[in-house]
Amino acid sequence: MPSIFDVDYRPYSWPSAQVASEVLTRASLASDLIVGNDEEFGFIAGDYDKGLEKARELSETVPLIVYKMGEKGELTFSGGEEIRTGIYPVEALKPTGAGDSFMAGFVTSIADGHDLTTSLLRGSACASVTVSRPGCAPAMADRDTLDAFLAEHPGPTQP
Repeated sequence: MPSIFDVDYRPYSWPSAQVASEVLTRASLASDLIVGNDEEFGFIAGDYDKGLEKARELSETVPLIVYKMGEKGELTFSGGEEIRTGIYPVEALKPTGAGDSFMAGFVTSIADGHDLTTSLLRGSACASVTVSRPGCAPAMADRDTLDAFLAEHPGPTQP
């Protein structure tokens, strides 16, 4: 069973950035998959501006890393390769739930047997659905909603 670490850093949950960096680094090294955004990887690195550098460094020992970049898509490190994927543009109502929705769509797609790139794109599509609808949990896509969204929207932006 793979160990999945969704960083989901919340600064108010930690006594200091240094403690957060130490604990998040230990959790990262015990994981098979790490998913986080530039800010979250920056906190693992102990320096916001070094998040991408930290993700690359971790990719030398962690099998799969997804570095989320919001409207710029994702940069995924897997098996020595870097895979860049875009997003499905929508009129966003709010950002709430985008990360959780991405993770749900991505992991579910992997479990359903989709390849890595397709799974990343399905996760991105789920995030686009969620940010384009009111609410958080009720805005998340189920499989039928995701399939309808993918059928109605052109491919993602080029990364």
